[in-house]
Amino acid sequence: HALLNIARVEIRNKQSKEAEDHLQKLITTTQNSRFKAEAYQLLAFIYVHAGGDIRSVYDKTLEALTLSLQYDNTVPQVWVSLGDLKYRNLYNIYRDKELFRQTVADIWDHINKALTINKNQASAYYLGSRLASIEGDMKKKEEYKQKALAAIPLDITLGEKEKEALKTMIEMICI
Repeated sequence: HALLNIARVEIRNKQSKEAEDHLQKLITTTQNSRFKAEAYQLLAFIYVHAGGDIRSVYDKTLEALTLSLQYDNTVPQVWVSLGDLKYRNLYNIYRDKELFRQTVADIWDHINKALTINKNQASAYYLGSRLASIEGDMKKKEEYKQKALAAIPLDITLGEKEKEALKTMIEMICI
């Protein structure tokens, strides 16, 4: 627990290298599958925000999230992160209509898995609202927006500042 919490603090303080070192130490020393899953999820967060070559960032992040799911596939945030990663990559594949459709279907699957695990996963509803918007389904977009807003106070995976930030994003972006 201590290594996970230290890494979380370091991430918030923009000390990514230190956080990555603590997470790698945790992965190599613990036998606890849930801790390993959470460590890989946090590594994915570091990778996706690190910048650099889009392809290598995508590949490293996808690998970390895949490893997280191998250790514990019941962490709803991992499913949301995986869906969000694929959502971010949609603009790279929009010309290949079949791949685009399959990726959208995969993202919906990830959203539904997250919501099956935790029906109050506000970020999953938010991602669903954004995805429905891309699909042009404004009724579904609004439905997921309202569900996201309703889920924020009940989402135990978010701290108070994260809840405020997500609420602002939903209200501003999902117009």
